[in-house]
Amino acid sequence: MANTTITRTPSGAGNKRTWTLSFWIKKQKNGDSSTFFINTDNSGAYGFYCQFTSSDQLKFGDYTTNGNWDVEFVTNRLFRDNNAWYHFVITYDTTQSTQSDRIRLYVNGVQETSFSTSTYPSQNYQGAWNGANQFYIGSYINTSNFLNGCMSHIHFIDGTSYNADTFGSTDATTGEWSIKTVPSVTYGTNGFFMFKDDNSLNDDSGNGNNFTLAGGTLTKTEDNPSNVFATFNNLTSWLGQNRTPTQVLANGNLKTGIGTSEKALLVSTIGVTSGKYYWEAKSDGVSKLFFGFSNRLVFDTSSDPHSQSGYNGVYYYEGTPDFRTYGSNTSTTGIASISTNDILGFALDMDNHAFYIHKNGTYMNSGSPTSGSSRTGSIAELFTYGRNCLSDYGEVFASAYVTSTSGSGTASFNFGNGYFGTTAVSSNSGNGYSATGSLGIFQYQPPTGYTALCTKGLNL
Repeated sequence: MANTTITRTPSGAGNKRTWTLSFWIKKQKNGDSSTFFINTDNSGAYGFYCQFTSSDQLKFGDYTTNGNWDVEFVTNRLFRDNNAWYHFVITYDTTQSTQSDRIRLYVNGVQETSFSTSTYPSQNYQGAWNGANQFYIGSYINTSNFLNGCMSHIHFIDGTSYNADTFGSTDATTGEWSIKTVPSVTYGTNGFFMFKDDNSLNDDSGNGNNFTLAGGTLTKTEDNPSNVFATFNNLTSWLGQNRTPTQVLANGNLKTGIGTSEKALLVSTIGVTSGKYYWEAKSDGVSKLFFGFSNRLVFDTSSDPHSQSGYNGVYYYEGTPDFRTYGSNTSTTGIASISTNDILGFALDMDNHAFYIHKNGTYMNSGSPTSGSSRTGSIAELFTYGRNCLSDYGEVFASAYVTSTSGSGTASFNFGNGYFGTTAVSSNSGNGYSATGSLGIFQYQPPTGYTALCTKGLNL
């Protein structure tokens, strides 16, 4: 939702003493102040705010015309996991006689009790949220502090306070907090339910409290609280020559950009030790980018991994072009050059220790991803280290190495979300193609038996 805001102005105020706000959020980066809910007089002079601070704390409360926070909560907990979905529930009920019952925050089903600031309201206090002023989701009144991340299943309940177990439950097998996609709630007059399973601005509560797009592009993602898809991991990637995650990644950590004399190695949030997986990348004009996979050894380096020899990964390098490993082992066997807007597809077979790459649907080196143990046309077979790289060092991660001595450019990746940047896949009448398990949306048909790099794909 970066640089994107949706908004709604209700016809009148609702219950300002009792309400519930439940939402799921996946951060893209850390260290920036981002506001994702605000109900304000439109000047920002006063209102209810909910945001991540620049220190990655959650902060929410009522800022009033007298310049004070009548209600203010700031967590001690820091929210820095950019690879998972967080579930937050704010329960607001100032009619309660016990002060600590008037405001409750739940994180992934557990009530948060540790705050650096906790200013409770007086009994029967009427806050700013659910007033007749404008609601914004995604930024500070569509001018700044935009959310860098994704949101899903936003429930606002007007007039009733609910606990977290209304909206989620603990999985008996995994112990993880899981979403209830259709909670049993009464929404009240101003209540709404946004982003149930799409990026529609229509209210799914039945109230018709629809939002409008105030700015930016609202992009649908298959990545959701029930099925987390791989992105690039800005917490573990190697960043060299003054690179930062902010500079490297955008669009939900699926688009990478490079500038002059900059380098970075990006690895996926999901690693695999077995199974067969497929993903795609689109060249947006980068001439110094390596597309492929890495193993866990890349996490053990504090210097540029590309200069090191060993069993670290296999790549397609679009600059020459050639196939190569770290340490400058190269091969041009079966290579095909690519241009801007070409799409590469990657088929990783961990069961047979093979790796295949196609350009716009045609596999290079006469690759046959369904050839099994014969590994026909596997790129990994071109190198002494190639197949060992897939078998000797545990987990393997989709990765990209970006470097530039002059110029700049970008590349976009699709692990099944159905988009390259903010552009939807266009194949199959705009529906794309799914991988095994009916998972993901891809521009090209994944090979039979290959699935998406996502949590459900890991369990097939």
